[in-house]
Amino acid sequence: ILAVGAAETTVVLVANAVRRLLAEPGAWQRLAADPALAAGAVRDTLRLAPPVRLETRTARADTVLAGTELPAGSRVTLLVAAVNRDPAAPADAAPFGLPGDLHFALSGRLVTVIARAALGALAGTLPALRTVGEEVTRPRSPVLAAPARLPVAGTA
Repeated sequence: ILAVGAAETTVVLVANAVRRLLAEPGAWQRLAADPALAAGAVRDTLRLAPPVRLETRTARADTVLAGTELPAGSRVTLLVAAVNRDPAAPADAAPFGLPGDLHFALSGRLVTVIARAALGALAGTLPALRTVGEEVTRPRSPVLAAPARLPVAGTA
């Protein structure tokens, strides 16, 4: 269940990383020359363009959040994309999701490992990858900032 549930998050993470790397002159070529740079590219993408932007939580008990009283059962939507945006944050900070969140504690590592491997393999296989058209983002997708279309071309 974990592998299936993490699949879309992984795809969005890889697409966001490719999009960011192709937008920065020379970044894709540096990755193609040294696929070990995939780990840093994935880490930076998780910080700046995480695949999951919103999370909803339900208060289990009466609580106060930022001065607002929330009775048990209240639902709160959090902008997870705002987490870990500080470039001075420690490198071992939680990559995405909420610190201490069991779902992300389990799936986050799996998503990160797969994305690193996929990005490194893609750059090693297609070193001349480039965009060839306009990107289209999914309409009405507030949770996943996923491209509906990211036209690229490249040769081995």
